[in-house]
Amino acid sequence: MPYPYYPSPYYQPYNPPQQQQQQSTNVIWVNNETEAKNYPVAPGNTVILMDNDNPVAYKKTTDFSGRSLPLEVYDLVPREKPKEENHQINLDEYLQKKEFDAFLDKLDKRFAEITEQEIVVMKKKKEDAK
Repeated sequence: MPYPYYPSPYYQPYNPPQQQQQQSTNVIWVNNETEAKNYPVAPGNTVILMDNDNPVAYKKTTDFSGRSLPLEVYDLVPREKPKEENHQINLDEYLQKKEFDAFLDKLDKRFAEITEQEIVVMKKKKEDAK
């Protein structure tokens, strides 16, 4: 006796694949700009073409219909290292420790004088209040 057919309860509806238009990028070596212009590129793609003899890079792109966009040409220039600056501090603009200590001593003496004057004024006010 043949087995009866039962539909799968795990039926998944068919989802057609989405058309994703992604561009891929590859690096190819060429001998000159003419060779870069004539290099075939698939529709919707971009390739980077590096010149064998000169420090030049070409970017060739085609739209999704396969039509070439204008060739972009880049001159490759070495990056210069940042110049190291000599950070020399001009010590003439700063106080020496001896000068700072002398300033603190002077400040302490002046603070003591002001405090002493305030005490004298407060005593006088108390005496006048009696």
